[in-house]
Amino acid sequence: MVIKLNELPKHSSISIIDSAKLDSELEEWPELLRVKRPDITPAPAPPDSIREWLNQGWEDPSSEVSHLSSRNRGRRNDITIVEEFDDDSIRVDAFEGWAKLRDRWAEQERPAREALKVFTNLREIHSRLKRESELIELILGDGILRVKSGQGSFFHPILLQKIELEFESEGPSLVIRQSNDIPQLYEELLQQLPESGSTISEFAKSLSEGFYHPLAGVETTRLLQSLIHSLDPIGR
Repeated sequence: MVIKLNELPKHSSISIIDSAKLDSELEEWPELLRVKRPDITPAPAPPDSIREWLNQGWEDPSSEVSHLSSRNRGRRNDITIVEEFDDDSIRVDAFEGWAKLRDRWAEQERPAREALKVFTNLREIHSRLKRESELIELILGDGILRVKSGQGSFFHPILLQKIELEFESEGPSLVIRQSNDIPQLYEELLQQLPESGSTISEFAKSLSEGFYHPLAGVETTRLLQSLIHSLDPIGR
């Protein structure tokens, strides 16, 4: 499972560390990411006069609200009786008034529902890590390498940092903190590229001598750009 930090929803329940607070001299690493379970609110209830006319999905803030244009009301003298939605102006006004209220709710609710998906995904990861701690690990990555070679196609970050995921019942919240390991280059992947041996060694040394973190910003970006240009002059 992959969670892209730059695609996290903008919501008060999600907080990510400011890169300016990252420092190699920190005695205790601060939390990198915190996701609190957001409060979810239901859609405003529609008036009884239009409830049976509404199409499915009106309770989902990601869906557009709509209604049936007509409904069969039974048969009389072997003739099907059809009622048009627009036949009742009071019903039309009721729908339009409720739809505006519901749209305002949906606009505010969508980020909360998206944040809940992030919380749920992290909860599933946390549960799996507890079950399979010897088989899987959680990694923070930066610098996506996309390449096709004789060994296959690759799409993977090349600067890796092991991280830890904790569940806090108060909130409840899921918190990602950095482990004690330092960031590493994904050398096994880079070695699939031609003539990469000396370049990898050089940049692995730079990594050990400086502070290059997947969330550290400009300096890390410069290192990754320099690395890819050394491997491929037209790489990006």
